[in-house]
Amino acid sequence: MKIQGKKLSNRGHSVIRFNRPDMPGGVLELRQAPVLNDDDFEAMCPVLKPPLKVYPDGRKEEDPDNQAFKDKVAERRKIYSNWLIYQALQVTPGIVFETIKKSDPKSFLNVESELREAGFTVFERGQIAGEVNKINGLFDDERERQAHAEKRMAEARAGFTEAPDAGAAVSTFPGEGPAST
Repeated sequence: MKIQGKKLSNRGHSVIRFNRPDMPGGVLELRQAPVLNDDDFEAMCPVLKPPLKVYPDGRKEEDPDNQAFKDKVAERRKIYSNWLIYQALQVTPGIVFETIKKSDPKSFLNVESELREAGFTVFERGQIAGEVNKINGLFDDERERQAHAEKRMAEARAGFTEAPDAGAAVSTFPGEGPAST
């Protein structure tokens, strides 16, 4: 495809810089690139179809309100969000996720915990997720992106001012809420 006689190219990548005294120059740079193709994800984790509801008269129809189906769809969304973050970060030189297995879709749920264990704060993890969303065009406009960023900031501030419940964990990645242990 061409626009105004020019072939479109990749949109490049973005960089987030974090102050880290133990890194060369005191700065850690995480690069993110847009994910241009999710065929690998679709092959690994196909779109789910609702179960069939069978009526006494033998008629069958899809049941998208089935709770087990809704739970599986929610899990797939979480896996996709984390897969997208993983894929976008692959342009960062030297980045290695130790628990991700490309053959195991559920292993992508470890992306946030790996970032946390690497020392990224709640706000920084939210910033990474927000930048991945931005570079992949997942916000309709700048106002939506800003509203998302403000929500993440409010969540981060609340985490500092509220006493956490014993044993509660908080997630900042898209589609995830508090996790129980």
